[in-house]
Amino acid sequence: MKRWRLIETGIAEGGWNMAVDEALLYSFKQNDMPILRLYRWHKALSLGRFSEPHKSLDMEMLQKQKIPFVRRMTGGGVFVHGNELSYSLGAFPFSRLP
Repeated sequence: MKRWRLIETGIAEGGWNMAVDEALLYSFKQNDMPILRLYRWHKALSLGRFSEPHKSLDMEMLQKQKIPFVRRMTGGGVFVHGNELSYSLGAFPFSRLP
């Protein structure tokens, strides 16, 4: 059975969370070791790869309330993040869990 990497990064800003996801995806592509990352967010919004911020968000309200937003590598719409537990998974479709 192939070994997995479990990474717990705690709570962080949205930009940092997305940068870590991108770095872990690159790492997975380099060595094929499956990765499960658990993390939490400070208050933020995240937009899917193809979302258009000026069409999807009330930019004036976000600035007034000092709510940051970040773009995800993945698709989808807008997600509101608070203190929830999130995960990232990098594995081949038929990878067995340890």
